[in-house]
Amino acid sequence: MLYLSDVVQKRLAWTATGISALLLGAGGFLIFTNPQMGSQDSILRAYAAGRTRETYQSPQRYTGRALGYVSAALGLPLGAVGVVLSDRQPQSLTPTPIPKVLPDGRLVVTETALRSELQQQISELLYANDWLRACLKAHTVILCGDMGSGKTTIAAAIALIRELLWGWETMILDPHADSNLSLWLNGRVYGSEQVGKASSEQQIFKAWRLSRQRSEHHRSIVLDEFSSWGADAKSSLGSLTPDVVKHGTADARKFLHHTIYLVHGEENGMLGGSHVPTGWQAKLKQRAVGIRLIADYDEWGQPNFTGKAAFKPAGQEWVDENFQPFAMPKSLKPGVLKQQIGTHLEILGIGADVDSDVDCAVSDTVRNGVDTLLEQTFDTPEFLERLERIARGPVVGHPSEGLAASEPDIDWRQVQRIPKAIALLTYLKKKALGEIDSRKLQQNWGRHHGLDASGIQTLLDQLARCSVGEWITADNTQLQGWRLRVSPKNLPNWD
Repeated sequence: MLYLSDVVQKRLAWTATGISALLLGAGGFLIFTNPQMGSQDSILRAYAAGRTRETYQSPQRYTGRALGYVSAALGLPLGAVGVVLSDRQPQSLTPTPIPKVLPDGRLVVTETALRSELQQQISELLYANDWLRACLKAHTVILCGDMGSGKTTIAAAIALIRELLWGWETMILDPHADSNLSLWLNGRVYGSEQVGKASSEQQIFKAWRLSRQRSEHHRSIVLDEFSSWGADAKSSLGSLTPDVVKHGTADARKFLHHTIYLVHGEENGMLGGSHVPTGWQAKLKQRAVGIRLIADYDEWGQPNFTGKAAFKPAGQEWVDENFQPFAMPKSLKPGVLKQQIGTHLEILGIGADVDSDVDCAVSDTVRNGVDTLLEQTFDTPEFLERLERIARGPVVGHPSEGLAASEPDIDWRQVQRIPKAIALLTYLKKKALGEIDSRKLQQNWGRHHGLDASGIQTLLDQLARCSVGEWITADNTQLQGWRLRVSPKNLPNWD
């Protein structure tokens, strides 16, 4: 396979074009100078033969004419090669929009102009890369390669270009989201345990279940590390892989989904696991646009991005003969796209968001049990009656302070269960006492009812918990003053 980088392709294009021009020029010169009619002697001889009506043949150099034709014949195809190699590959996607002049003279760049310029730059990138054009609207794309070969970079670029051109939303299901967040350029990322409430597997499980709904708009779904999903068929992710593979073969088009599978190998075990029917796996690879990415390893075993890849169009069998080699453009190398247009994406409000609201996936049995328990706890008549009292709110009137204040709605049946409470409230109503001193209350009323200072404080605490009164503290250290929260004359009559 032959891989041409941007620099090599550019040099070959210039070389082929230059040599073609030289061959065409030399061939044309040899053709038009043979036969030789340009010398004075040849012209005089031809003139004399014409006057006597004799035949005259000018001297010819057949070797020169033959070389001319051969040179021109070689120059034409070589020029065609130069034209093919000279397809413009944009070196950068950084936009340069034209500022708009405001009435006050300021120059601003509008989001519309910025997006339009980005779309123009992307169009040039797509024109020079037919493999990328094929990936954009394909319902299934399989990116296959070793670690470090650039799978995540290419998947992120495809999802971003789809949003910039057509506004498609993006879902990213990534079990390693915590370490890959900086690589994703747009969309909602599921699988971050640092931000999410559930584990990465639980988040991905529920996100996939939510995605299995018909959408009115096109949606990109990126399945990162899909090879590891099916390693354990009994795990939550392993239980999903048969449905995920089947979805790519049969349902993606109906759901307006465009799924990107990131796998480490081409074997069926790498595409969902050995528990997935092999017929579905073979059908998925046949229908998908296939991209093989090649990584290189240094002497320490660390992967290096090479930019070498091969492309298989959708609808062709997954065999070597159907893969065409190509080299990644500079803009799609790791980190370059974010460096070139990262600031512009922020201006447009485009970025990767981590979903923190995905709860743990629970079975219907557990969910129904929780619902039943909640109904038994919060649907009782006592609880509903208490909520009704809270909803009615306070009533107005507290003349003991000379001001209009709020009075609570008190459950007097609960107050009657407190020993000595009715006797004390009857005393306060008869004396019209809205505020009292706990020490003085113990010295007169409490002494007659057999209550010491501790007994008085306990009784007033119980009345405070029933919202009948409240403590007043002057220095925030001693509870001495106590007052009713209702007007004394509004207390019930228990006689």
